[in-house]
Amino acid sequence: METDTACHLVLSDIHHTRHAPRAHFLRRPGLSVLLDIDRMDEADNQSALFSVGRFNLLSISPSNYGCFHKGYGAHNPSFNSLGNYIRALATRYGVEESLAKIDLLTFPRICGISFNPINVYRCFNAEQKLVMVVYEVHNTFGELHSYIGLCHDDGSCELHDCAKSFHVSPFFDVQGHYQLSVKQRENDYSLLIRYRRDQKPALTATLRGTVIPLTTTSILKSMMTQRQWPMRPWFAIHVEAAKLFFKRIPFFSKPEPPVKPDSPALARGSK
Repeated sequence: METDTACHLVLSDIHHTRHAPRAHFLRRPGLSVLLDIDRMDEADNQSALFSVGRFNLLSISPSNYGCFHKGYGAHNPSFNSLGNYIRALATRYGVEESLAKIDLLTFPRICGISFNPINVYRCFNAEQKLVMVVYEVHNTFGELHSYIGLCHDDGSCELHDCAKSFHVSPFFDVQGHYQLSVKQRENDYSLLIRYRRDQKPALTATLRGTVIPLTTTSILKSMMTQRQWPMRPWFAIHVEAAKLFFKRIPFFSKPEPPVKPDSPALARGSK
């Protein structure tokens, strides 16, 4: 992978397996960007078809993330960048060393239309060890909540374990636990979300992708091979919701969001 490039594309295969109360499986291709959030100006100039903070075929907007998102509450003027916000989170959660690099995996806007149910920030120290992962979850009601996972001193964390505290799907209540994991080896990137209720698996979602440089050519090719177009994710989730409805999956009304916009996730695995 070209590590000196500010932004990459991730061409992925996304699986959702609902285990209970009735089985349901969804598979679709995905197209994400993997962005160094301290180098947004560079990313903005990387391709004529990709922009940061402006309309384009593919784009990202700071208003979709962290404290700049409307679901976070009142805008905090002390954060003048997404990087400052993530570093403030790290300090609040006890990370004593400075963060040398923060990369963000996110679904970009397509022709200005946004759909990013989860954003993942990986935070590295000066020795390039992973020290913290932020799993920022969004729902379709314009709300968000972040699960903050610290890593072991050697940078390892096979899984992050946390109590579910945020309403996402109307077909699950706010009960149970998540097991979360993100990994990258060379050009292979993977994200795991495992949801358990009553010590039993309820949902497993995976994203497995290939990291490639973001260029004008790769954007055009990837949008065709991954079958991406505006409103496609929204259309897909409503189709799947209709299927779940006709399977008579119980429906849960949306509760009030948690008071705090973030909560801890404990690291499990090798040290």
